[in-house]
Amino acid sequence: MATGPMKLLRRLRQGLLWISRAAWIMAALGIGATMVIIVYDVLARYVLGEPSEWVFQSASSGLLAISFLALPELYARDDHISVDLVFNHLRRPVRVAAGYVVRAVAVIFGATLLWYGADLVMSASTAGLRTPGAFSYPVAVVSAPMAVGGGLLALVALVTPAPAIDTKDHVL
Repeated sequence: MATGPMKLLRRLRQGLLWISRAAWIMAALGIGATMVIIVYDVLARYVLGEPSEWVFQSASSGLLAISFLALPELYARDDHISVDLVFNHLRRPVRVAAGYVVRAVAVIFGATLLWYGADLVMSASTAGLRTPGAFSYPVAVVSAPMAVGGGLLALVALVTPAPAIDTKDHVL
């Protein structure tokens, strides 16, 4: 039976994982929307002969949001890109230490994204910055997913156990 602090940590972890899954779903929907607008642009440009100004700007901003919103779920699933050339040949104590180093780097990276993204949002909001072109929207909207994804990554990395180090692939 879990004690009070462990039960609270488990609930916190479950809540953060639920939020990271929701961000993952938003990123997946963003991929779908980006595909639709790019197909629209190709048809409008080459079939109708009427290119749209807003497609490139929207697609590139969407891809940034997709990348940042997917980070926490990828970390929680341990589905990010990893290179195990050296890791698989390390002894277990070194792998354990390396797992904690990876966790610390993920927390620091997420916190840095949160800080930098929040600074961009605040600066852009204060200055009233908008994207250029006919389809103009606030720059803060483009920067917000960086702050959200980074902050969520830092929190998920704090409460998620270090990546699996005792799987069959990693046992010597």
